[in-house]
Amino acid sequence: TSSPTVAAMAEMTQMSTCVPTIDIGPYLRGGDENARQQVLQQWDHAFRTVGFASIVGHGVPDQCIQELFDLSSHFFLQEHKKKMESCLMQGYGRGGYVPQGTESVSRTVGSNRPPDMVESVVFKGTNYLPPGTTEVVPSHPPGLYPAVNAYIELVRKLLDNIMALSAEALGLDKDYFCPFFTRANCSLRLAFYPEPSDQALPDQMRYGEHTDYTGFTILRQDPDVPGLEVRGPDGEWTPVPPVPGSFVINAGDLIQTWTNNVWISNLHRVQPNCRVNRDGSRKEGRQWRQSIVFFTGPNDDTLIECLPTCVGAGRKYSPVNARDHLLAKLSKSNV
Repeated sequence: TSSPTVAAMAEMTQMSTCVPTIDIGPYLRGGDENARQQVLQQWDHAFRTVGFASIVGHGVPDQCIQELFDLSSHFFLQEHKKKMESCLMQGYGRGGYVPQGTESVSRTVGSNRPPDMVESVVFKGTNYLPPGTTEVVPSHPPGLYPAVNAYIELVRKLLDNIMALSAEALGLDKDYFCPFFTRANCSLRLAFYPEPSDQALPDQMRYGEHTDYTGFTILRQDPDVPGLEVRGPDGEWTPVPPVPGSFVINAGDLIQTWTNNVWISNLHRVQPNCRVNRDGSRKEGRQWRQSIVFFTGPNDDTLIECLPTCVGAGRKYSPVNARDHLLAKLSKSNV
């Protein structure tokens, strides 16, 4: 039998989640104005209702994504002391390798869960380091950093398209956000969730409930191991199954502030996957999980205030400095 098409699998996934799948290809290609308008309407509806969308037709080659996924797993599956050679011992947010036990991200929304069951390594990319700074580059595997840089270039181009799409969906000129992203504060986080342990603490999660801090997040989910959940419009947690070839896009806090709550920065989390089947037998296949997360945000000195098309009945937020907001959130998440 033939394999299901991406479109068919996206439709099947749509039946089990509140997160829509949007083909942004017609917007990127242009030409068909009706098709472009349909994408704009779908985009606006997704971020008004759930703050998330899975996108296909984005133009980032699967080969580039798979190469980074494979090299990342080689890094995380090596012995702990080798990974610690790339650790700055300064918590999450400073770059380099961050071992498990460092973060409890749910603290940023007032929860008090045990530290998250996640480790990560974070990069800015060679072409985007602040002047006079360097970043930690793991020595193994040797191809990791070139793959990181290649990936960052591709998703930064995707970010430009996402911001243009968002501007038009909000009734603004497509270039409206360009001045705010000339020195965009972005970072690539390679996240690894080890195989669940019998020693997990009560209420401990792979990554606790939280909102993202700044702009849009461009997430490549693990294609084989689920776990991501988002709070649905009904307040219940719903899974976000991976759609083949897709990215999951979600709006961060600064998008919600910019749009005056027209678009939402929604709670989401990563659940531990169960190690056993219902009959008590151990599940087959790998149980560790990995994701590639590209966090985006405007220039550090951007003052985030209500967009002219989102004032409505009045401004709901005082203006906030983009970097100040990010640092305040990071200070809460580190254990």
